[in-house]
Amino acid sequence: MTDQLDTLDIKALECFHGRVVRKDLVSTLKGQVNVPTYVLEYLLGKYCASGDEEIIQAGLQEVKRVLTEHYVHPDQSEWFKAQVREKSRHRVIDKVKVRLVETEDKSWAQLVNLGIDRVYIGDDLVNRYERLLGGSVWAVVDLRCWSTGVNCAPSPLLNSAPSNWLVAALLRKCRKGGPTCPGTNGWT
Repeated sequence: MTDQLDTLDIKALECFHGRVVRKDLVSTLKGQVNVPTYVLEYLLGKYCASGDEEIIQAGLQEVKRVLTEHYVHPDQSEWFKAQVREKSRHRVIDKVKVRLVETEDKSWAQLVNLGIDRVYIGDDLVNRYERLLGGSVWAVVDLRCWSTGVNCAPSPLLNSAPSNWLVAALLRKCRKGGPTCPGTNGWT
């Protein structure tokens, strides 16, 4: 693949590592996976931003693995909830909406594909990612279930109506226009 890259392509890969996406890879994967294009572009930019064909092939396998293990399809929401409950924490890729409930002085997230409407999200995350309050964003989220024994139980951190769910970390946003938020490199 490197012999097909011109000087400008090579310069773009060097200067904008993680932000250059080959559209042919998007087209190839788009037919195989049912995810928003910009989420796919984010992952391809993260794992396939190279001119080396071996790195690209390994990156494609990683993108497929990440999507299989972490992307929430609405018809798989119960499986993901069970994973969170069993492990107490699971990383998911989902559409996140946040609203401030003034009477409780708390922010609550909705994870759209998971179908969970009341997920506690700390003010630090809302302040860091202000766009959460302006609509919805696709994001990589560490989701926790407060657990005592086998069942999820209300968090001891919450003073108002209990919620079993907590956004432990919002690691990155996947949004139209490409990847913009750095985060940790590993997936669990």
